[in-house]
Amino acid sequence: MAPGSAGFASEMICGGAILLVISLLMGERFTWPPQPLAGVAWTYLVVFGSLIAFTAYMTLLARTRVTLATS
Repeated sequence: MAPGSAGFASEMICGGAILLVISLLMGERFTWPPQPLAGVAWTYLVVFGSLIAFTAYMTLLARTRVTLATS
């Protein structure tokens, strides 16, 4: 695994690719163009859920004890 933010990004990219393959195997299909509300929701999840929250959590794990970070 790559150190720092590159490692966090590689985890998220691999996880997204695996979930994409699973969704295609289960028969889910893309619709284009997406509904405007879906685009806003996706942007919100990318910015706040992935970039900010996940990076903050992984930084917390790297700098504190695991028991403290998960409490």
